[in-house]
Amino acid sequence: MTRIVIATSLVLLGAVSSFADIAAVRSVVEYVLSAQGEPRVSKADLVGLHGDDVKNAPQEEARSLLALAQRCLQSRSKTAQEYGLIVFYLATFRTDSSELIAPYVDSDITPFLSDPDLAVKRNAIMILGTTQPRPLPGALDLLSTHLADKNNTELEAGMIIATLIHGRPADTKTVNEVLDFVSNHPELKLRASAIQLLALNNVTVDEAVKYLRGGLVDQNSEVRRTSVEAIGHMPPEIRAKFKEDLLRLLANPEETQEARAAAQRALQQ
Repeated sequence: MTRIVIATSLVLLGAVSSFADIAAVRSVVEYVLSAQGEPRVSKADLVGLHGDDVKNAPQEEARSLLALAQRCLQSRSKTAQEYGLIVFYLATFRTDSSELIAPYVDSDITPFLSDPDLAVKRNAIMILGTTQPRPLPGALDLLSTHLADKNNTELEAGMIIATLIHGRPADTKTVNEVLDFVSNHPELKLRASAIQLLALNNVTVDEAVKYLRGGLVDQNSEVRRTSVEAIGHMPPEIRAKFKEDLLRLLANPEETQEARAAAQRALQQ
């Protein structure tokens, strides 16, 4: 799944850091916990310069670092919390991150899903939704309960939708929940994004097929075009189910040129 960067900055190739390994990250966390204020390593530099240090560290060193970062999450200091979340985010790039982060999901990370600061909330969504080799089932359940939060913007809702579809592409209940949500959401871009995600994640359950068929006759031209393009990326046996629908759309002189061109491409595949 495409990762939405939580905190990053452009770093010139060859940039020199005074730190060389995971010990540098640990020093930053310890400094923050000492309540001495902002460390000289910014959150952006922590990501840009030390991401690989956390990713490539021996498992026990990474485990020890997360235990230290947990103290940041439990701190009353906003700065400490933000740095703690960054460390957990960096850990999600590890292939064993699901195992390492699992002990912290319920009591330490989940509360940030209700944080009024949406930037902080997005950090928590990223952590819960991108662990490897796959997101934890419990984390997906938690994200599902926050899909309809009133303070969600299109961005937070889109992040949760992407995580749920990617994590459970064959689960009828999850697909239904997501599609019902976007159908009733006022932001059409969110609906178009969900349609694209169905194709990207090869979601072929009956509910997805029905939704795509409905998209072909939607009043909004962008939704129709996106539906056609999504069908074009589906497996051959799924595309075959839409042959008559695509032919009707192609023959409709009132249809947009973009949608008709996409239908032509889908039919020729």
